[in-house]
Amino acid sequence: MPKIIKKIKFLFGILFLCQASSALLAQGLNHNWLLGYLDAPYLPYSPSADATLQFTKTSYSITGTSRLMKFRATQANISDSLGNILFYSNGGWIADATGDTMINGSGLSPSIFSTVYSDYGFPPPSMQIALPFPDSNNVYILFHQTSEPLESNSVELYYSIIDMKQNNGKGVVTQKNLIAFQDTILFGIHACKHANGRDWWIVTLRDSSDVAIKLLFTPNGIAQVDTQHLIVPLHHNGYTQPMCFSPD
Repeated sequence: MPKIIKKIKFLFGILFLCQASSALLAQGLNHNWLLGYLDAPYLPYSPSADATLQFTKTSYSITGTSRLMKFRATQANISDSLGNILFYSNGGWIADATGDTMINGSGLSPSIFSTVYSDYGFPPPSMQIALPFPDSNNVYILFHQTSEPLESNSVELYYSIIDMKQNNGKGVVTQKNLIAFQDTILFGIHACKHANGRDWWIVTLRDSSDVAIKLLFTPNGIAQVDTQHLIVPLHHNGYTQPMCFSPD
C-alpha cells in the first residue's frame, strides 16, 4: 500500500473513532470521498496517489485507484442513494462514473485560472459543490467558481445542470456555466438544507467584508439571492472560508 494511503487511512481511523455518532459517517449522496495529493503542475504525478474513501453507517474503507482526473484541493462528487458514484469534478471538468469526460462536461468556469489548472485540479478547496435538484431523482446541480484575476477571488458564482437519465445513465451536462450572481467573492461554496427538508441554501462570502451572500435553490431553480451581515471580521483577497451551520 502506498505510503500516502497509509497516512490517510491512519488519519481517518482517528476521525472515525472520534466521530462515531457524527454525520461524517454519511451514506448515500456523500458516501464517497475522492482523494489525491498533487501539489503543483510542475511536480511529477503518480496514479498510485489516488484513493477512494468510502463510508457506510458503521465503518469506512479506503482503496487505492487510478483516475484520469487529478485533484489538488477542490473536489466535488455525488452518489446515488446506494452510494454508487454518479459524477465528480476537480473544478475544471466533470467526469462520469466511468472516469471519462461527461458529455458537455469540459470547460467549467471559463477563465485563465481554469485553463491553467483544469488538468491538475483547482488549488483552493471548496470551489464547487454538487447537490440533487429538489424533487428530482435524476437531475443534479453543480455550483462552481473560478479566480479572476489569477489566484485572487471570484467575480461570479457559476452553476451547471446534469441530467443523469441521459447517455444511458452516464449523464449529460445539459446547461453549463450559467451565472447565479455576480459579486466579488472569496473561494468557498457551502450548502445547508432548508428547514422545509427539500430546498437548499447556498452560501458564499463577499471579499474584504462581513457579508454572506445567500442563494435559495428550489425545484424551480434559483429562487432568490440576498445578503446578510455577519458582524465578524473575515479574511480577504481570495482566502478560502470554511463554514459551519448551526442546527438553530
